[in-house]
Order: sequence, then structure tokens, then C-alpha cells
Amino acid sequence: MAAGADLSRAAALATWLDQTVTVLTDAGFDLHDAVLSAGSLMSFVIGRTAEEQSLPDGKTLRDLQDRVRLKAVARGLATTDRRQSADARARQAVGIFITGLRTILRESQ
Repeated sequence: MAAGADLSRAAALATWLDQTVTVLTDAGFDLHDAVLSAGSLMSFVIGRTAEEQSLPDGKTLRDLQDRVRLKAVARGLATTDRRQSADARARQAVGIFITGLRTILRESQ
């Protein structure tokens, strides 16, 4: 689960998490894997939201390459299709996550 998350205060988040566990168990995951997967998905979505809100501009990308030496990260960010909407990028990222979950489920059956 999300470390440090006070789900008693974040009622909507707790409800989403519970519903996600239900969907995953209904899809065939055992409860343990469903809880771990739901927590991972929640962390992914929260992290993805923060990332979308802080995407660097071209100058920042050059700074990453020159000063911080995060060459692979900077190259990857530079290839991000800025014409694609934030929603489309999020759908693509969640799709990758769900593909992984489906693979795990198939392998466990």
C-alpha cells in the first residue's frame, strides 16, 4: 500500500483503492496480489500526475544532459511527443501497467 498514506483522511482515495482491489479479485487475482497491485497502481498514478505537472522544457533537457549527466533520461524525455495530450500519455502509461498485470495473471493460472 502507499507508504504513509492516511486512508482514513483520504476517503476518495481509500474508496478507489478498495474498488480497484475488488476489480482485480473479480478478474482472477488472489487477494494478496490484488492489494499489492492496487497499491502499486495508486503509487504509479500519483507519481505520473506529479510527473505530468513538472515536465521539463527544452532548456531544462539540455541542462539535464550537460550538468546532471542524465543522458538517457534526457534523450527519452526529448522524444516525448508533446503533440500527444496528457490524457493520451497517461492512457498509454496505464496500458503498459495493465499489460504487465495481465501477464502476471496469465502466468499464475
